[in-house]
Amino acid sequence: LEQLSFILKWHSGQTIQKHYPEIVDKTVMNKLIFGLKKLYGDFKMECLKVMIANVTEFDSAYLKLKAAGVLDILIHKDFSIRSVALRLLHKLLPKLTHEQLFKIAQTLSLDGSNECQYWTLEIYKWMYDYITQQITN
Repeated sequence: LEQLSFILKWHSGQTIQKHYPEIVDKTVMNKLIFGLKKLYGDFKMECLKVMIANVTEFDSAYLKLKAAGVLDILIHKDFSIRSVALRLLHKLLPKLTHEQLFKIAQTLSLDGSNECQYWTLEIYKWMYDYITQQITN
């Protein structure tokens, strides 16, 4: 947990991962996912922001994020954390299976701030486009 706190302080202080996302490799991602359940507030939000950059490069990212409680964050009362989790899921959508998309669609809700509503609708639009493309092909 001490190592994770150091990583988050370094990342939030420098925000280097936003401009150079390759710095967040698999070892850092594993530590962030492992410590996600133990974090609260701004640290949890920073942890999710750091993961957004390379979430598509991570093997079985959905299963590990689900085990870390990201789907629980989608019904969280703190809208800033929820919006970051929605952005993370939006980036992960192309790698998901039909069952995983269905589970996410059941979990999403349109309440909350405008940013949460925006990302929720973006996820629903992506799913709609994906389904119509699958039907027409």
